[in-house]
Amino acid sequence: MLDCIEFKIRNYLDKYLYSVIFVSTDKINQKITIYPDGCDYMIFSSTKYHGLIKKSVNPQELSVDNEDLILLRLKPYTLHFLENHNEKYFESLNTILDAVFETKSVMKIIAVLNHYLFENLDHKFEKHLSVEKEIVDYINFHQGNILIQDIEANFSVNVRTVQRRFNKSMSISPKEYVDIIRFQSEIVKLNFLKLKKHNEYPEWFKDYSHYYKFFKKFSNKTPKKFFQTKETHFNSVYDIY
Repeated sequence: MLDCIEFKIRNYLDKYLYSVIFVSTDKINQKITIYPDGCDYMIFSSTKYHGLIKKSVNPQELSVDNEDLILLRLKPYTLHFLENHNEKYFESLNTILDAVFETKSVMKIIAVLNHYLFENLDHKFEKHLSVEKEIVDYINFHQGNILIQDIEANFSVNVRTVQRRFNKSMSISPKEYVDIIRFQSEIVKLNFLKLKKHNEYPEWFKDYSHYYKFFKKFSNKTPKKFFQTKETHFNSVYDIY
């Protein structure tokens, strides 16, 4: 049995994290596919740090092997910020393991993260990434249904500057991030709200063929196959099997 619980961050850390996710299984070699959401994931078990799943336009597979895991779902710019301002953050995060895995306490995770990672970093964060953070929030608010030119008009920066800063601080282009958020928005509408059938498509796609290719790119499945599969989905969209 695979058990996943995702806790959204709703406090002073929400500028750095979207959520904390507990994953546990009593079976060997179960798989979770994390669909693109523009985020980096830091993964821990009760014994060690398991590494990163970095933002990608392709689904990423994670093995869960008869163990409990904690996934930190970072906002798109957080990893770059930490790598530049706190080189020992991986070592620091190992301190959460013993206490947290015994209690599965989200509040303990948040307290440790705040104490070891983000104390005295807020002013550096705001100075270093204020524009990127505002643009990411703007794209998220509009569910990816924007053009890059809309960013240029709303933030008084030219397209080349936006592209350069995104690639530098997020390791992804603004167009790729917009597409990922658009895909995530469509998942929410179709899977959570059940508003449309798989063969209907949003107005921002010129035809079904365009929608089909777009969906296949981000999920490795056709829209029909994706929504016919019995899966458990969270905000960050997991394919569990």
